[in-house]
Amino acid sequence: MALALREAGKGKGFVKTNPVVGAVIVKNNRVISKGYHKDFGGMHAEVDAISNSSENPGGAVLYVTLEPCSTYGKTPPCTEAIIKNKIRKVVIGTLDPNPKHNGKAVEILKKNNIEVVCGVLEQKCRKLIRPFAVGIKENRPYVILKLALTLDGKTAAGNGDSKWITNYASRKAVHKLRHETDAVMVGKRTALKDNPSLTVRHIPALRQPDRIVINNKLDISTEQKIFDTSKNERIYILTKSKDENRKKIFKEKKNLVLIDDYSTIKDALKQLYKNYNIGSVLLEGGSTLAASFFREKIIDKIYIFYAPKIIGREGVSAVGTLKIESMKEAVNFKNAEFRVLEGGDFLFEGETDYFYD
Repeated sequence: MALALREAGKGKGFVKTNPVVGAVIVKNNRVISKGYHKDFGGMHAEVDAISNSSENPGGAVLYVTLEPCSTYGKTPPCTEAIIKNKIRKVVIGTLDPNPKHNGKAVEILKKNNIEVVCGVLEQKCRKLIRPFAVGIKENRPYVILKLALTLDGKTAAGNGDSKWITNYASRKAVHKLRHETDAVMVGKRTALKDNPSLTVRHIPALRQPDRIVINNKLDISTEQKIFDTSKNERIYILTKSKDENRKKIFKEKKNLVLIDDYSTIKDALKQLYKNYNIGSVLLEGGSTLAASFFREKIIDKIYIFYAPKIIGREGVSAVGTLKIESMKEAVNFKNAEFRVLEGGDFLFEGETDYFYD
């Protein structure tokens, strides 16, 4: 199952609203095949593993991180392929969180005299599919907030200078996060002040994330780096503007989608999920944007890259006003992890306490 988890990780950034899944086939105590869900709409991990098998998988044991699908969707149900290829035993990491499918494959496989074992490395398997689980429950993308801070929690010096708070190792880690998420989101201030490209550059990139900009007045220039879609990325502009002339300018841009009919940011996220298959969003905006997401309780995970530096009260705070007046109202995090990065920076990773599990 540990090997299947490593296989599943290869799909991060490519499966959109689908789950990342890995599979391993073992016969006579030998691994005869591995597979994973490679892309949105493509074959599932179990079928990929069966097709990659170096020998007949009949009588083998299939290890899979997520319960096999049991209904027709973009592909036929994996239960059919398992039965057809005479797999004798299926070991499942975790059941499908979708109530419509939860446990159904287990029933089908058992009815066909296939032994089923569930819950192997379950917590690791559940962690792997949390973006998918959030999508199932909330009908919106999984939202990750990334912050780069000094030890005293500042994102910039008093004059706004923020390049660079953290070191190169931290920046590489951020680019890996970009590579593993469907879209990177910023607000107008970040788009104007930093003029970011929001691309993956510091690591080998097999894909580039889409970009989302919140710009209520449509008053940023289409010459900003963020509008370069040379790799066929999509740009989504969330706006409240009623200026039809400005809208026309943006609509003429290649690969640009204007979303102007949403009520709240949560509603806009639901549209991105439902209409454009955006399954995960990396939030890289400033303190105002971060605060608005916290207030709406739509941040699922946080990565804070800390540099061993102090700025003082003149610096810019990481998160804007949350109107929290007592410690019992504070945003708490669970499943927290700390690790030291090369060069002295360290990373905090945690999930919000209102996170769906």
